[in-house]
Parts: sequence; structure tokens; C-alpha cells
Amino acid sequence: MKQKLKPETWVGIFLIAGILMIIGVILGFGNIKTSKEQTYPINIIFKDAAGLIKDSQIRLGGVTVGKVTKAPELLPSGNEVMLEASIQSDVKIQQGSVFRVDMQNILGDKYIDIVPPAQPTHEYILPHATIIGQPESDFSKIKNNAVGATEEILKILKQIEKNSDNIDDAILNIGEAAKGLAQTTRLINEGILNRENLQNLGSVLSQINRTGEQLPGLMEETRSSVAAMKDTVRDARKLIAGAEEKLNTLDPAVKAIPPTLAALRKASEQISSITADARKNQGFLGLLMYDARFRANAQEFIRNLRDYGILRYRNPNEPQVKPDPRGGFSGSRR
Repeated sequence: MKQKLKPETWVGIFLIAGILMIIGVILGFGNIKTSKEQTYPINIIFKDAAGLIKDSQIRLGGVTVGKVTKAPELLPSGNEVMLEASIQSDVKIQQGSVFRVDMQNILGDKYIDIVPPAQPTHEYILPHATIIGQPESDFSKIKNNAVGATEEILKILKQIEKNSDNIDDAILNIGEAAKGLAQTTRLINEGILNRENLQNLGSVLSQINRTGEQLPGLMEETRSSVAAMKDTVRDARKLIAGAEEKLNTLDPAVKAIPPTLAALRKASEQISSITADARKNQGFLGLLMYDARFRANAQEFIRNLRDYGILRYRNPNEPQVKPDPRGGFSGSRR
């Protein structure tokens, strides 16, 4: 009796088969060689090798015939770079072929394209030869620019898509603004540009015209005034010069002014002090000005002093006391 395979065995078989298929696809599409190929090295010099890296392809007539084995390095001159490449041993490259950098795909990957000469030379590039490459073709530059432009366009489209809602809102706002503008225009036409305002504007413009006609005469008068002002300024300068001479002669008197001002300031302070005391009924002047009784007595005293003199001064309002004869001197007694 034949033994049946277990489900686990079938799963293992299918798993191994899938792995083998994946390896085959990788080897087929990845251009991976299962055996070591025979190659020979060459050196290529470029002025600009931007985009070329290690393992970049080298193609001849669209067929891959080698690869870059060492990334570009700057030469001592500082103006060029050199890279090392390997070519399949069964591929012979004619001398005079052009080596140039080209773009492989829209992702920006670069490769070296070999263009044979128009006429066969029957001479071939030897191993370890150094070849001068040409710069990137104009068509390749156009493709690079197209790739950059495509990326920018994609960014712009994404931004437009993101801002589409904002654009709709902006359109609605523009519509509302247009309605408001129409209403404002109507108000201007009805309120500002009416017949009365236009007539007023016409009268203002006519007045401006009349003023413009009178302006030359006013300018002439202004010129005359300016000329007269110049004469006045000239006379003023003469007066100032004379005043300076007078001031120079008054200089000694001016020097004596500060002491005089100091004395006046001191006298003013004393007068202020006396006035303050008088307002407070202090001192003779205060009593004389603000005390009615003292003022009356002073007036009476002055009047009596004027009438009787200093030696015979008396107060006529007081009774006169006759002298006692007994109290006087009557001579010597014996």
C-alpha cells in the first residue's frame, strides 16, 4: 500500500519551489551573474561625472558590456575626475569611440554610453588604457531638466489639490466682494456724482483757473517783496554791527551791573521781610497800617508835637496840673 504524503510535506515542497522561483526572478531581472566573468580594466576621465557611482552600467549599442568598478575621484589638476571600469573580455571597443554620460531612467540614474566611430578603425582599446570621455549630451540635459520640471509640476499639482477648497472659498469671497463693489458704485453714483456736486466741482475748477491767471501778478509782487526784504536785511545787518560797537563801549558798565543787581536783590528781600511782618501786625509799620487805635494815637502824637514842639509837648486832652509852690525851691534856709 502506497503511503500518502502528509500536509506538512506538501507545504514544505511548495515553500521550496516558491523560494527557487524568487531566486530565479532575481537572477534574471537583476542581471546577476552566477559565475565570474572575464573582464579587462580601463580608466575613463570626465570633466563632470555627476550621477555615476560604483556598479553604474556601461553600454554599447544598448547592450550592457561592463560596469564602473570604482567611484569617480578628483584628479590633482582639480578640473577633471577619473573612474575605473571593467569591460567584458569578449567585447572589443574600437578606438575613436565616444564615452559619454547619459541618463538611464526618470529616477536620475546615470550610465556610460559608448558610441562607436562612423567608420570602423579595426583598432581596439587595450586593457588599462585611459580614455577621455565627453560631457553629458544636450539631450540628456534636457531629460534631466524635464525630470526636474516634472517633479516641480507634481509638487504644484499637489499644492493645487490641497488648496482647492481655499480656491472655492476665495471664489465665493470674490463674488461677495463684487456685490459689495456694485453697491458701493451705485452709492457713489447717486450720492457723490450727482448734478449738484458736479456743479460745485465746476465752480471750484473755475475758481482755480482764475487763481492761476492771477498767479503771475502775485509772483511779481512776491519778487518785489523779496527784493525789499533783502534791503531790509542789509539795513538790519548794519544796525546789528552798530549795536555790537555800542555794546563793546558799554562793557565796563555791564560788568558793574551784577553787584548792583545783588544789592537790589538784598534790598528786595529786606522789603519782603518788612512787608511780611507788617501783614502779621508786627513792627511799627505793621501797627501803623493795620492797627486803627495805634494809627489814631500816632496821628494825635504827631499833631501835638507839631503844635507844641518837643520841649513844651503836652496832650491838650489831659487836664493841666498846676505846680505846687510848696514843692518848689525857695532859697536857702537859715
